[in-house]
Amino acid sequence: MSQEIPSPPSSNGRRPLLLQLLLPGLILAQAAIVMALSIQYDSIYNLDIFYHQFIRHELPGGFLAALLLLIGIFFGHRLAPNRVDHLLRFLGSHPAVAPITLVSLCLGSYFVYHNHPLAMDEIVPLFQAKIFAEGRLTGLFPPEMVDWLVIKGFNNYFLKASPITGEVVSIYWPGLALLLTPFVKLGLPWLLNPLLGTGTLLLIRHLANKLIPHPAAAGWAVLFTLASPVFGVYAISYYSMAAHLFLNLLYMALLLQGTRKHAFLAGLAGSLALVLHQPVPHLLFCLPWIVWLAWRRERWALLLALIGGYLPLSLVVGYGWYWLRGTIPMPPPPGPLRLPSTTEELSLADLLIRQPLAIVAHTFSLPNAISLRFRFMELLKLFTWALPGLPILALLAIRFIPKGSPLRLLTASALVTFALFFFIPFSQGHGWGNRYFHSVWAILPLLGALFLVEAEKRNPLWKPCLALLGLLSLLLGNGLRAYEVDQFLSEHLAQRPPVLSRDGERQITFLGLQGGYYMQDLLINDPFLRDPVIYLPNRGATANQALLARQFPNMVFAGRYGLSTVYLDRNAALFRETSAKP
Repeated sequence: MSQEIPSPPSSNGRRPLLLQLLLPGLILAQAAIVMALSIQYDSIYNLDIFYHQFIRHELPGGFLAALLLLIGIFFGHRLAPNRVDHLLRFLGSHPAVAPITLVSLCLGSYFVYHNHPLAMDEIVPLFQAKIFAEGRLTGLFPPEMVDWLVIKGFNNYFLKASPITGEVVSIYWPGLALLLTPFVKLGLPWLLNPLLGTGTLLLIRHLANKLIPHPAAAGWAVLFTLASPVFGVYAISYYSMAAHLFLNLLYMALLLQGTRKHAFLAGLAGSLALVLHQPVPHLLFCLPWIVWLAWRRERWALLLALIGGYLPLSLVVGYGWYWLRGTIPMPPPPGPLRLPSTTEELSLADLLIRQPLAIVAHTFSLPNAISLRFRFMELLKLFTWALPGLPILALLAIRFIPKGSPLRLLTASALVTFALFFFIPFSQGHGWGNRYFHSVWAILPLLGALFLVEAEKRNPLWKPCLALLGLLSLLLGNGLRAYEVDQFLSEHLAQRPPVLSRDGERQITFLGLQGGYYMQDLLINDPFLRDPVIYLPNRGATANQALLARQFPNMVFAGRYGLSTVYLDRNAALFRETSAKP
């Protein structure tokens, strides 16, 4: 039987695609390009990391988004409808999708992301997980080396390290570190986020099947998820974003079961989301759900069960972490003011009221021109790191959400998250795509799927055009972002001097922090200094030699690499081999 050849599209059928998707999509792509070109700088390496990454990644991202939109809309009709149906059935129901996704993400984690925590938001949870893996709550540095191992500005901001006792812990709440701990114990810390990413994909497929009564809905939702590079990149990173997205979707899926048992389990999932690293992402997500449960008296039993699930972990891990951090003694600050340094001095009012209020006051402020600029740039990143046009499809789908559908609550969670971050005065800093929105990002593929199943009833051109756009973004969009992430990580890691030690011999590397770009994020050490290589800031020959004489008297100079210097044990194999040569 000969394959049916699609007839050329009519101009009437193409007009909705042009007006509803292509035109706004091209405007957003052009806005990203113009915004990147408008940033003034003498060197991209003198810029804050947020601006650096925007210029570096959103210029090509904006061009690619525009190109894919044009190709998808003008050539999508060439895809045979039966091929699109086969693709959607495979993605929406075939069991092979999960293992293929997991293997792909694992390869990406190891080879694209270099199995390396890039930013401090990734470094700190892994650091704490290594402590937990030893059955301890705190790491231990030599007290006299704390000021070398935790540089000025990072102590009591990312880590809390005592120059009195040498104890060191994460400032962040330890939920992500707890999840990482068994993987650290197995020597596979890079495996956690690929597993969470695969679980997220399955939850999106499950929710699409449950909430959108159409056989193609799950296939569209999966295609839109896989074709959005931000999903894959966070699932191969060490960021907490993959865990936030997974736990929020699990929370939603459990609540929708409608039983007290599942509500209690949802509370457990929510409490873990609260303490992953800080509580704001989940608080914003769960707020509409809690209001929905409290609105009707017949749902109060579910609400009580949900609260019961929240309490144990939130109290033990959440406020318990405040207590633990309070036990670590710190020297009093200079001047007449003295802050509490022990748990005896931290009252219940400090723990329950004053410290949380201080965090809120530090975190939120009224919007201004600078913060609005950050939010606009992050909105553009939301567009360029997703399937081109996906946020537009999600907005178009809002009018199709059935009355009483849980998609309304998920939409409310997304809107609350989006709105509240206008009161954050700073940029997201390091990160891929719109990091602040990622905890509710699943709203985009779910609403995109809803729009497609409704729109194709009115215009059959939507189906082949969006299928081609999805396939192109799956290959080219992910390909571009994988290349960019690999190049960024490779360039970052190339700033480190080489490891010269062999057979586990001690190496001291003094990093010239002032001579590179964000080299302070390369100053990563084991919480018990068990690794052969110890990284320290280069403070000049005199200070470096004084430290070596006190702490590592057997170390001798082994090489200079730019502003960084390397020292090895005088008995190291490298020196033995050199002395053995005639």
